[in-house]
Amino acid sequence: MILVDNPNAISVRETSPLVSKNNRKLQIPQATGEALDLFYRYGFFSLSVRVVPRDDPGGWLVREPTNSVFTPESLITTQDPGSGNFEPFYQVYLCDDTNELMEAYFRDFKADGVAQPYKLYTGSWRKQSSFILVKLTKLNRIVKTAGDPHLKGAALNSISNIVPGKKDSVLSFINDFGSHYIKEILIGDVIYQVFALSKDQFANAKTSLKPYQRIKSGEFNALYENILAPWNIRETGTIQAASGDFSLTNIFEFKNDPTLMRELEDISTKESEAVIGLHFASLRSAIPSTSTQDYFDEVVDTQMALWEINIS
Repeated sequence: MILVDNPNAISVRETSPLVSKNNRKLQIPQATGEALDLFYRYGFFSLSVRVVPRDDPGGWLVREPTNSVFTPESLITTQDPGSGNFEPFYQVYLCDDTNELMEAYFRDFKADGVAQPYKLYTGSWRKQSSFILVKLTKLNRIVKTAGDPHLKGAALNSISNIVPGKKDSVLSFINDFGSHYIKEILIGDVIYQVFALSKDQFANAKTSLKPYQRIKSGEFNALYENILAPWNIRETGTIQAASGDFSLTNIFEFKNDPTLMRELEDISTKESEAVIGLHFASLRSAIPSTSTQDYFDEVVDTQMALWEINIS
């Protein structure tokens, strides 16, 4: 993810047409309900889960090893349609440092037992500054599991080998079958831009903005002129999209120009959609024994806490 790489950006539309450089339909195989080990590449999931703009071809979602651990009749996959259009407001996040910026970007990504889910993805992302993240979001559909999941076959047999008090028995199960499963996937698109500010500039922004708020179309001109214009900040990042990127220098141009907004809707179609939210649910609920559930939680929570500290 490119956070800031265009310090000379100005609020002028380029003469070339609005074009997405990454029009590829996201193929969601039967990913929901699949189990995976969150500790396998904790901190580096942005390399193997398609959650940021990518230049590589293909529509894969997860490159980590996954396992089908539930009986087919216990869990089904459903789809709920979204609006299919970009929301009529901007989401604006004040980010005191890089960690808050990453937390804001991954706001809709969740994992049971993980206090700071963004750390699953961002172990290699570090930069010193203060930031404002501005997003336009479009939800096309929600793919999720429903039902009461039951383990099957080898996974069910392996659960009987978990002995409360013996951590290795839990870690062995996780290594073989996973710690979580993919419960819900939000699919659509997100257009976003990051603005880097000095500490003084950021302190000034905090006097008029909340840490997170939604800005309607009648308010973003004042926000830009008073806070986010190039002469008010340190650097302006390039516009990015979860599904690709675009040839404009300022995200606010979309709402200022109805023609641009129509062009954006035209090119941000199901042929160029992306994962904009993800929920990893714990396998705990599929474990038959309450005492085994509790000990499974204890081990997983401890491992999560250790990994979060290591990624800090």
